[in-house]
Amino acid sequence: MSLENLLMMRHEILLTIAALLVLSAEIFTGDNGKKHLSIFSVILFALITAAGFLPVKSGILFGGMYVSSPVTVLMKNIINIGALIVFIQSVSWLGKEENTSSFSSPRWPV
Repeated sequence: MSLENLLMMRHEILLTIAALLVLSAEIFTGDNGKKHLSIFSVILFALITAAGFLPVKSGILFGGMYVSSPVTVLMKNIINIGALIVFIQSVSWLGKEENTSSFSSPRWPV
């Protein structure tokens, strides 16, 4: 399997890398840096969405278990745009004080 064949899986590989980057950033940032984590996630996902519009060749990988065609790439791009819109709209909601979680002070009666 060559690099050209793996580039057919560009959407999946980029999303996996982005998930690992966001999880690493969540682990290694302090409480002050977590405010900017949602902005980082939106920017990262916007870059992935833009990369999805680059041309890619059609093909079949893994014995027919992965099929890439212009229609599947178009559907992945449409789903990415929808998810990006949701991410952008959620930034202000996630920034509210009532949506921050704190394990040291539960909000339910004990």
